[in-house]
Amino acid sequence: MKYLRPLFAFVFFFSLEVRVKAHESSLTFGEAAPVSQIPEDCLLNQEYPCSFLTADHARFSYFLSGKAKIVSLEETSLSIITEDQIKLMSGALFIDAHRELLIKTNYGFAKIPKGQAWVYADRDRFYFEAVNRRIKVYGRGFERPFILDPGQVVWLGPVDQTFQADSALPTPIDLSDFTKRMAKINDLSKEEFALYIQDFARNWKITSQKTVAIHKNLLQRQIASDQDLSKKRKRQRALQMREDRRLRKLFYQRNFLDH
Repeated sequence: MKYLRPLFAFVFFFSLEVRVKAHESSLTFGEAAPVSQIPEDCLLNQEYPCSFLTADHARFSYFLSGKAKIVSLEETSLSIITEDQIKLMSGALFIDAHRELLIKTNYGFAKIPKGQAWVYADRDRFYFEAVNRRIKVYGRGFERPFILDPGQVVWLGPVDQTFQADSALPTPIDLSDFTKRMAKINDLSKEEFALYIQDFARNWKITSQKTVAIHKNLLQRQIASDQDLSKKRKRQRALQMREDRRLRKLFYQRNFLDH
């Protein structure tokens, strides 16, 4: 519990400052429309597919037919394909789903069950964060998904020559960055938000410990595999040298050069 005390204090004072600033310039769909919508007014009319761009440095929130709440804090380009499918092209999106939602990107997609998640773009990568429920992330060209526990993040990058998206193993979410982002979008009181982050931090710590153990196990497997490969190569070299000696001896015998 000691590691949570400074975090609790940080969250309490940081959320107070951020929430005041955020609500001064807060934008929701009920107060201000996005920068652009195609077709026109498709969000207001709940007509899908609907593509739109949100304003930069402003909070935008939208309730997707009562099935999910999506929130952005920066210039974000996305398309609501159906009530159950969204494609993110750029920016960042917080999702609070009431039932399973499919979030697509250029390099793969995520299945988000009832629960919260972040999906955001950074340069040429898309990041997927599981907040309070396990989510599945499917990279393009992958046979199996990444299964993220709450508190984990994984990224997908451009597709390579094998038609497979670039990626890395899941890692723990940056807790400080996560707290700052959540402080800007939450509608909780300061005390409720502090408890929310405290609860998340507990799960995050458990997930982090599991992640470290998994990475350590994979590293040990890789070392053992490398060692086995090294031994195999040594055996192959020894067999090759033995075969070379046999062939040389046979050559000399056939050409009467062994005396």
